[in-house]
Amino acid sequence: MEQRPLDFEERERKPGEESPTRARNKKLTFYLDIIPLTLLALGIGLQYLGQMNWRLIFALGAILACVIYLSSSLLLLWRKRYGTLESVISALSVLFFMVAAYVIYLQFFNLEQTYFLRSGLKWYGMAVMAVASIGFVFRMRDHYFSEFYRRLLTRLLILIAILFKGIL
Repeated sequence: MEQRPLDFEERERKPGEESPTRARNKKLTFYLDIIPLTLLALGIGLQYLGQMNWRLIFALGAILACVIYLSSSLLLLWRKRYGTLESVISALSVLFFMVAAYVIYLQFFNLEQTYFLRSGLKWYGMAVMAVASIGFVFRMRDHYFSEFYRRLLTRLLILIAILFKGIL
């Protein structure tokens, strides 16, 4: 008699134990969040030490953060379980991350439009963060949604702080 995939028994997990793929994905997201933050901290530390190349490291960390946060927001849009509010907030954050990466890139060229784009983008990011905060308050009881909002709020806060700091 041939065994089929449904005939195999799964190993039972304890109530608090996670699946191995979920644990691996958590580690990956942790490292993807830590790498740009480390580069940002290194850039700020080099600025206070008076090094000349701190802007390059800071901008590399900021653009890397934008790319990672943009890809994670796009990934969140494809999930089916999120509601309409989460899809709208995720789409708004995708737009914010794309424009933030462009503004950070433009700051190296000292263009006049960079100041106006950066100041407008700061307020747009604050508005998206306010809407996400309201959504977080309403969906706080559900762990799945609260994790979504916590991650999104921290990422928005990091990029808004980068925009307030600037690299000029």
